[in-house]
Amino acid sequence: MLGPSSIPPVVVSKRLDNELKCKLRDALITMHLDDCGAKELREGLIERFVAVKDEDYGNIREMLEKVEGVEFPFE
Repeated sequence: MLGPSSIPPVVVSKRLDNELKCKLRDALITMHLDDCGAKELREGLIERFVAVKDEDYGNIREMLEKVEGVEFPFE
């Protein structure tokens, strides 16, 4: 069985200023609290953004391991 699973992260360039990165992160994770932002999220079928850690993508790694372990018979 595959899924449910984490979605791809929102990423930005390493070259962005750290302060700008923090402002962007904060804007995204509080977007659902703003009426206009919440409306845009709903239109995109997104409930909200949350801060994540690398381990939050463990389910993706587990699915990859399962898929890589499958052997298909050749006829």
